[in-house]
Amino acid sequence: MLLIFLVEKTAATTPKITKDFIQPWAITYWDETDYDKHFEKLKELDINEIILQWTIETKGDELSYRLYPSSLETKEKYDTVLYKFLKQAKKNDIKVYIGLNNDLLWWQDYQNNLEYLKERNEVSKLIIKEIYDLYYEEFKETIKGFYSTFEMYTNNSNFSDNWAYMINDLVLYFENNNLNLPIIFSFFLSEYAGGSNEDIFNTFDLLFKTIKLREIDIILPMDGYMNAANNAKKFEKSKLYLDTMYDCFIKYQKAQFIINIEMFYEDNAQFKVASFKRIKEQLKNANKYNKEEIVSFSVSHHIIIEGNQHIYADYKRYVSKK
Repeated sequence: MLLIFLVEKTAATTPKITKDFIQPWAITYWDETDYDKHFEKLKELDINEIILQWTIETKGDELSYRLYPSSLETKEKYDTVLYKFLKQAKKNDIKVYIGLNNDLLWWQDYQNNLEYLKERNEVSKLIIKEIYDLYYEEFKETIKGFYSTFEMYTNNSNFSDNWAYMINDLVLYFENNNLNLPIIFSFFLSEYAGGSNEDIFNTFDLLFKTIKLREIDIILPMDGYMNAANNAKKFEKSKLYLDTMYDCFIKYQKAQFIINIEMFYEDNAQFKVASFKRIKEQLKNANKYNKEEIVSFSVSHHIIIEGNQHIYADYKRYVSKK
């Protein structure tokens, strides 16, 4: 009895990554063997869920490419990618969150243009309907939910009302169509946009008071909130900001709050992979907000695809000790 108790206690206090991101550019030309090898590597790390970050890329009215046979006539068509992704995920018992539309104008200060946001949401709803109609019956045990690709950033620009519209409009679409699947919304800490801890409180207190999430939906703070840079001062500041966001969240919401830890950082215009020591610090802090779930961006890209075998081996030993 004592041995069982100790094992359970150790497992409960070992935070680990449960979901991982992957972006379309990495898998566009993968075959079944490529997927099988990748999913096997994830499962060796006890990661059994993956977020495909988007399925259609646009730039306003310019339709760039798609990963499934959509009614949207994109310039490039990779119509078998999503099906192959789901098929091999099902084979390997990997659960999938499907990303919606990635629109490049989002990063050009369109976040406060309500008409633009409404148009992007209509595209998102079309994608949800098309993917559900095409694939859900065959892959209902594999499709875990959807991911809204529009990353909303912490700022002092009073975007809360517009973002509340985006979130409520999409959640209402799920409810009106009886889609009992979660949707993930992400937020990142932007140094460029600025903002004090007071600004963060004002942004998220209003936002979380206004939005109407279901209990199954997910709020996913990311990037600067759990950055990989070995900068103690910046890390402590980001934890303060994250605490402020979380306090606002639990005041109004019953949905899920999961942290997305960042696997890379920028140093003199060069992107570098976090040390394993740093990753453990990130996991420990992320575990404070959710004892069951942690997301990463991304084991797939920065450890497996880039071939950082030493970090892969360290993390594999880490999770095997649970």
